[in-house]
Amino acid sequence: MDNLILKTKENVEFTYNERQISIKALHANFQIKDVSDTVFNQFQLINNDGGKEDDLIENILENDPSELSTFLYYLENMKRFGIINRSIIQKGSTIASLISSSTLFKFKSDFYDPNKKYILSRFILTRRKGNTTFIESPLGFGCIEINNPNLLSLTYSLTSPKTFDELNELELQFDETSLKEYLNFLCNIEGLSLVDESEESAEDMDENLLQWEFHNLLFHSRSRMGRHNNPSGASFPFLGKIEPTPAIKTIDCSDKEVIDLYKPDIEALKLNDVPFTQVLEGRKSIRRDESPPINLKQLGEFLYRTSRVREFHPINSDQRQYYETTNRPYPNGGSSYELEQYLVINKCDGLEKGIYYYKPDEHQLVKMSIDENYINAMLSDAWLSAAKIVRPQILITITSRFQRLNWKYRSMGYSASVKNVGVLYQTMYLVATAMGLSSCALGNGNGDLLGKAIDLNYTEESAIGEFILGS
Repeated sequence: MDNLILKTKENVEFTYNERQISIKALHANFQIKDVSDTVFNQFQLINNDGGKEDDLIENILENDPSELSTFLYYLENMKRFGIINRSIIQKGSTIASLISSSTLFKFKSDFYDPNKKYILSRFILTRRKGNTTFIESPLGFGCIEINNPNLLSLTYSLTSPKTFDELNELELQFDETSLKEYLNFLCNIEGLSLVDESEESAEDMDENLLQWEFHNLLFHSRSRMGRHNNPSGASFPFLGKIEPTPAIKTIDCSDKEVIDLYKPDIEALKLNDVPFTQVLEGRKSIRRDESPPINLKQLGEFLYRTSRVREFHPINSDQRQYYETTNRPYPNGGSSYELEQYLVINKCDGLEKGIYYYKPDEHQLVKMSIDENYINAMLSDAWLSAAKIVRPQILITITSRFQRLNWKYRSMGYSASVKNVGVLYQTMYLVATAMGLSSCALGNGNGDLLGKAIDLNYTEESAIGEFILGS
């Protein structure tokens, strides 16, 4: 492919000293020792202006054939780690670059067949990063950096099946070679799907893929390592830039009713509570509305056993503890405890109908709203999620203060919060079973209703889980 060159990715540090090449990149560092001048010159060319792979190999063969295997070994590794990109050059300008996002990426120079018809994958994603546009797919192991806006028009035209000749007739100012190379890039990131004579795509005939929705597959692939080269894990990206969110949420209670809750004797429960295996084996989802309803004492015991703050740990930079943490009855990633609980009370003996915030450090309820419209709307949503079997006595809406995790983690912050909800669910189930209460985790809920009722910022804190509790 005459228009395809190899070029070092931006922000890669490339140095040469005493027959040693040192390369520093975001996810990989290389040191190539005992490098001949011939090999160094080829990598220097790749780093500066870029070069065609065939020309680079030809240079090695002409000057020092014995170094070819060394050159190819390191070249392939740099491609796999995304240090070296493949770029399409037309009239002296880069129009697109193919970037490896995984060591599993394997480039195929003939992936695209100009004699066949293709359609754009329904999993394709276009996004901005800095001042650059990228195209990627959770099905692939690479992404494309777009440097010519006409390529976006070309890409969007593939929302209906097209042959190469049909694409070439669009007059988007690409020569045939560049056009084929870009379409091959799209195939290499699994961005195109073959279309058969009946106009059905291979992707749409795949029973496995048919059952995936776009956002679910994207979330799965980008919240775990393997199919992207984004920073991942505890990297503290905002340390020294943004103050971490406090471990305990601050609520102004000066104009609100505050209810002190019953505290059970934990030491007595350790001795006399229902045996663990009996609780575990007896746990099940129960949707019922018995009379009389659950009472305030039972609710206080339930919240104390599942969710109270047991310990508080301040920031201690000397021990690399850069944010406040707490300890509570259920485990939580990084001891962040980003989850908050708001109780929508429908029927509870000793407690007025309303929306209450559970204050885990003081073991108190804070009345946030008595707006019947929001209360009834949230209870109705819970009734729908509970298969229209029960209108819950108590609906516990679990929110996440997202920045508690996003301040520390990259790629996996939201994923960790969803997992933490599952852990809290199980803790609630087990305590409810031990107490003889009915309980059921709900599979869905409205992420906005609670926020509208008590004025929460959706991207700062919003609902990610619901749990119903009753007598």
